[in-house]
Amino acid sequence: MGEAWEHRDMFIDNFFCTCGVENRKLIDIKVYLNDINDIILRGNCSGCRTIAARYIETGENPESAKAGKRIREMKKKSR
Repeated sequence: MGEAWEHRDMFIDNFFCTCGVENRKLIDIKVYLNDINDIILRGNCSGCRTIAARYIETGENPESAKAGKRIREMKKKSR
């Protein structure tokens, strides 16, 4: 994500959950990249431990899309 990843805490701290716990975070995160280079952070809510996710639209931004393509290429090489 390059410099945009400096906002990582905003993504991890800001997601929907009905538990109502304040100051919750997304924990046990796995990162996914979809076909249009958007990022999906999937994990659990630290307040209630239920499955939670955050969808980050990056595919529309040319610079972020480049980062997504680099990640995809790196994963292919590591296989």
